[in-house]
Amino acid sequence: MGSIENPLLNISPAIVKNVRKLYGLDDQKRLDEAIKILEDWVQKQPHIIKKDFSKRFLETAIVSCKGSVEKAKKQIDTLCTMKTMAPRFFVKCNLKTELQNILEKVWVILLPQTSEDHCRVVLIKTFDNNLTPEEILQFFQYVLILADYVRANDYVNGFIIIVDYRDVNIFNLITRLTTPDVHPFLNILIKGYGGRMKNMHLITESKAVDIVVTTVKQFISEKLGKRILVHKNLEELYEVVPRDLLPEEYGGKLKSYHKMQAELVDEVSSEKHIEYLKMMSKACTDETKRNTEKFNEEYMGMPGSFRNLTPPQKTHRASGIARRSPATVSVGLRTVSKDIVNNIRKIYNLDDTKRLNEAIKILEHWIQKQPHIVKKDFDKRFLETALITCKGSVEKAKKQIDTLCTMKTMVPKFFVPYNLKTELPTALEKVWHIPLPKLTEDYCRIVWIKSFSNDFTPDDLLQFFQYSII
Repeated sequence: MGSIENPLLNISPAIVKNVRKLYGLDDQKRLDEAIKILEDWVQKQPHIIKKDFSKRFLETAIVSCKGSVEKAKKQIDTLCTMKTMAPRFFVKCNLKTELQNILEKVWVILLPQTSEDHCRVVLIKTFDNNLTPEEILQFFQYVLILADYVRANDYVNGFIIIVDYRDVNIFNLITRLTTPDVHPFLNILIKGYGGRMKNMHLITESKAVDIVVTTVKQFISEKLGKRILVHKNLEELYEVVPRDLLPEEYGGKLKSYHKMQAELVDEVSSEKHIEYLKMMSKACTDETKRNTEKFNEEYMGMPGSFRNLTPPQKTHRASGIARRSPATVSVGLRTVSKDIVNNIRKIYNLDDTKRLNEAIKILEHWIQKQPHIVKKDFDKRFLETALITCKGSVEKAKKQIDTLCTMKTMVPKFFVPYNLKTELPTALEKVWHIPLPKLTEDYCRIVWIKSFSNDFTPDDLLQFFQYSII
């Protein structure tokens, strides 16, 4: 593959050669051997359904993994697994006809010129970030359609991402970052497509951008987090991104981004690319054929426990916790690994399974004997966390459960709302209560409470308390 013919992306034979050389792939014999190893490996994976990946796809997998065949294997396996476990991200094929709504609110434009170190510049221009959860999912689907286009047509050393937030309310963005689709989307983009971010540049004067950056860093590695830069204006952007790479609206020498966006939408909505997406939809897995002993535990980072490839369980308002095995807990954006569970149990001498089960059994029997406690079927997960919060003390756990049930009877006003979005909209406008997804070294949950107003009525305060209890 000496060059790539593409109407929108200027990839010359020199760029292909230089990118290969960066990772020791400029020797054609060595490159062919690496591709052959991947081809043979795919054939031997009983759970990967698609067996006829193109040499181009396999080569760009190796390049995006900096020449590592082993990492390329992992990337391909991850992408195929994600397409099976999170199919909602891949159901759209025609950007123009199926995702019209999101195209009116945000554009993602692949700029035609690469940087000196052969990185693709991606401009994200937001016109309205007051997005519904469905529109956020549409945005992720939009980006992944482009990701497939890039894998099929581009040949670069990474991505420089410019996000223009100058014309939107940054506070709206912060609430959208707590949706449960964010974490799996980033896993798909980074681990499945090998989207290597060289830098991300956020353009905004809003001081709230610090909250955005802090929140985003919870979902990515510390290394990537350090690559997020904030600029108050275009002049600051010019100090790190050459004007020659930018469209004319940004003081650059390229054509208007309006024209580039129209051309890109036409291109990725073409019959050729739609057929490519349909063909790549077969790049999924049959999990009944996977060797579970070798299953990569990194899939645990997605909402839902994929250790045994079981779907997320329903949650129950009475206990506030999902009915799951105590070994692994994953609720929304907050995933707790088996190691963390074991370490916390150990702190309170509950790492002996027999002792833990005995303590839970004592609580179950005690509840059955309490005539004033109405609910008798607390799940084991709820009882275990009661023990943990009471530092392993069964007697204190009894008191805690009794207190909670009594409070629900004596002060029911704190427990009446169930739907945060529809029943407590006023509270959401004045204060945010965000449990961050990563734990501290001593396994504490960080809870970010951000107040936007101190003008609270008594009813506002009650709503805040109800919000916190939910």
